[in-house]
Amino acid sequence: MAAKNPGKNVLLQVSINSVFTTVAAVRTKSMSKNGEAVDVTNSDSPGLWRELLSGGGVRTITIEVEGVHDPVASMATLESFAMNDAVVACRLVRPGVNTMQGAFQFKDYKVDAPYNGAVTFSMTLESAGEITFS
Repeated sequence: MAAKNPGKNVLLQVSINSVFTTVAAVRTKSMSKNGEAVDVTNSDSPGLWRELLSGGGVRTITIEVEGVHDPVASMATLESFAMNDAVVACRLVRPGVNTMQGAFQFKDYKVDAPYNGAVTFSMTLESAGEITFS
């Protein structure tokens, strides 16, 4: 049976001053790949079933993170990226699986500050170019 890979081992790294830095205080990370289908169905399609163009369409990757707001310098940098819709080099490191790397735009950003709880944040990053896997 293959070894399990706990989510805590998955790291989101962001290029700050040309150095990849692990984003502090992140608890939850998710990645989704989306693709746009290109319909090439025509009157000659067998049984008039829909046909899709292999490899066609636009591919995107979305990364969502949530965590405890940590008042360190890297958090201020992330907030700045989010407020300016910055496009930044990022890595999602999945030990024993792969590392995904490419340019991402910081899109949604949210801070929750409950009266009797920890301040938390969430943000969404959208791919903004070619993504490589190694």
